[in-house]
Amino acid sequence: MRTFGLILLTAAVYYVAGRLGLLLAIPPGYATAVWPASGLALAAVLLAGYRVWPGILLGSFLVNAYTAHDASHAEALMQSLGIASIIGMGAALQALAGGWLIKRFVGYRNILTQGLSVITMLLLAGPISCVINASISVTTLWLAGSIPTTNYLFNWWTWWVGDSIGVLVFTPLALIMSLRPSREWRREQIAVAAPLIAVFAAVVWLFVFVSQREELGIRAEFEKWSYSFSHELEKDLGIYRNMLSSLTGLFIGSEVVTKEEFSQFSALILENNSEVQGLSWNPLVSGPERDAFEQAQRAGGYPDYQIYVVDETGSRVPAPPKDSYFPVLYVFPLEENRRALGYDISSEPTRKRAIDLALQFSNRATATGPIKLVQRDGDEYGLLIIEPIYRNHQIKQGLEGFAIVAIQVSDIMRNASSRVADTGLHALAYDNTDPLNPVLIYSNMPEMTKHTPGKNMQRMHTINLAGRDWVIDYHLSEDYLAANPSWQAWSLLATGLLFTALLGIFLLLSIGYTARVTTLVSERTAQLNKSNAALQLEIAERKVLQQEADKRSRQLSEKNEELERFAYVVSHDLQAPLRGIAGFADLLQERYSAKLGAEGREFLNFVSNGTKHMHRMIADILELSRVGTSEMQFKPVDTGAVVQQVCNTLRMDIERSAARVQHESLPTVRADEGQLVLLFQNLVGNAIKFCSKECKPEIRITAQRESEGWHFRVEDNGIGIAEDKQARLFNLFVRLHTTEEYTGTGLGLAICKRIIERHNGHIWLESKQGVGTTFHFVLPATSSDA
Repeated sequence: MRTFGLILLTAAVYYVAGRLGLLLAIPPGYATAVWPASGLALAAVLLAGYRVWPGILLGSFLVNAYTAHDASHAEALMQSLGIASIIGMGAALQALAGGWLIKRFVGYRNILTQGLSVITMLLLAGPISCVINASISVTTLWLAGSIPTTNYLFNWWTWWVGDSIGVLVFTPLALIMSLRPSREWRREQIAVAAPLIAVFAAVVWLFVFVSQREELGIRAEFEKWSYSFSHELEKDLGIYRNMLSSLTGLFIGSEVVTKEEFSQFSALILENNSEVQGLSWNPLVSGPERDAFEQAQRAGGYPDYQIYVVDETGSRVPAPPKDSYFPVLYVFPLEENRRALGYDISSEPTRKRAIDLALQFSNRATATGPIKLVQRDGDEYGLLIIEPIYRNHQIKQGLEGFAIVAIQVSDIMRNASSRVADTGLHALAYDNTDPLNPVLIYSNMPEMTKHTPGKNMQRMHTINLAGRDWVIDYHLSEDYLAANPSWQAWSLLATGLLFTALLGIFLLLSIGYTARVTTLVSERTAQLNKSNAALQLEIAERKVLQQEADKRSRQLSEKNEELERFAYVVSHDLQAPLRGIAGFADLLQERYSAKLGAEGREFLNFVSNGTKHMHRMIADILELSRVGTSEMQFKPVDTGAVVQQVCNTLRMDIERSAARVQHESLPTVRADEGQLVLLFQNLVGNAIKFCSKECKPEIRITAQRESEGWHFRVEDNGIGIAEDKQARLFNLFVRLHTTEEYTGTGLGLAICKRIIERHNGHIWLESKQGVGTTFHFVLPATSSDA
């Protein structure tokens, strides 16, 4: 049901748009410079899909069936409906092709988001696909005879232009107005639709204005031509009336008019009026005189002469007996009118009525109604203008017969038309003497023409001919309008609509770009808001984590401080009992060494060594604790002086091991001097201690300025450190050798690391076993360092 409803809606929209488009038709009305229905049909395919094609076919069929149906007979009706059906199929095929081309090569989305592809879309849907219906429809009309060959290209061009501009103008307009939700697109809809509608209305108004001006000019020409035609016709009819008067004068002025005199006189007055069928003399012959009259004419040069009539079958038969006859006796020109010799004009009702009127109004000529002349074949009408001849002309007594001018209506109409040639006039002549029963006596309008499309050019003139009223109905021919199209109005309309289409494309590109930017900004804003929300959430989470970390750090710091205080207290408190144990061990060794024996002295030696080691360990722990807990006293410290102080402190070790300590010019750094002394003391002391007995210790201290600060190197030629053990060397209580090999507590390098970290630096080492070790550490530079 939804599809059925869409089909009916499409048909209704197409029909209404088509009827409106016909108002802008260019004469002769086969096509129009804009066909809105083509644009709306394509929009329907894009919006509702291919399923609406029956609605396009139905709407087009109804428009064309209404415009060009011919119900004059069954064959014409079937032909007109067939043409409408083919044009409808062409319209549906064109819309389907345009929709397929767009979806295949461009892809339809929101028309405001198409970007530059909207130009490709409209080119595919307009100038390219519109070739289809123009070719199908105009060729169909040409084959049906509705369009002459000479006008084929003009009508094809007009049809193609009309469909193309209809697509270029009305497809974007329909697609814009269909955007949903409309409240989100209302500004863009108004921005595109309002200028397009305003410009389109202005162009249509200008077209109507110019068309009316041109129509007034054409109508003035048409009226001039029709007046000229009527004037020429009246002038010709006046000449025929004068011919009859001249012929009447011949008979009035002569006692007897012979056949030769009649022929000579008739040839003279017909010299320049070849369109007259003939002149004749029809005497009154009474019934008793008939035989003698016929015999006399046979003897006088008409051997087959007899008075005859025409029966119902159209055959010539001898006239039946009656009181009187009015046979044709003389006629000129004879050869063209020989068949009329002997015809009794009173035997036919229309001629008889004219005779009666002529006798009733004996002072004037009288014309017959439309008749078929016996001397002519075919169905065309003729007429007779008759005037009675009396023996006593003054008192109209003694009827002798009738002088007659025979006229073929088509001949005199064509003669009048030749004097206004190339005007495009179509004329229909009616004998309107009886208004209730008018008779069409002449028409030069093609049979297929029922009305004049485009412009209603029609004018009627009434002419009186010897008592008969003729009405001439003039129309302007379609051929003339087709051969003389309204170029000014057509050019104005086509150019204006093309400008409207280009304006629409420009508006679509500019406003579409703005819409895309707005949409992009909205999307990016939404993304940014989403990112900001996520960032705020992350910041909040990080704040919570930071607070938790700070809490943990404070707790850890407190624990470390507590642990360091504990270590300090414990180490300090262990010193007194440890000194007591060492003192008593020394007393035992001093007083009772002889009594203890070898084993006892060995055990006492273990106690003495253990207490000494324990004492060194407690001292190092106290030192480590003081490094971590003591308040830093930062000030500029000359590291060269520090190294010299360390060498003085370690003088006995240096002299005993014959060590050599070298250093370059060392910088001044901002540091805690006491801790810096302890740092170099541990590093230089280790370099002296961990050296093989085969070589003398060589220690070299250097410093280099880098981006991070001052990079110090303490190089030695000691025993080196295995690569797999280097990573854990700065941990607490890490020893690589036994106390018998090398004394120590395993806290020296841990103290060095703690000192460097408290100075915001870092320490590492490079070593190769059996070659030596280099300790690296970085101390921040002072602000005055170059």
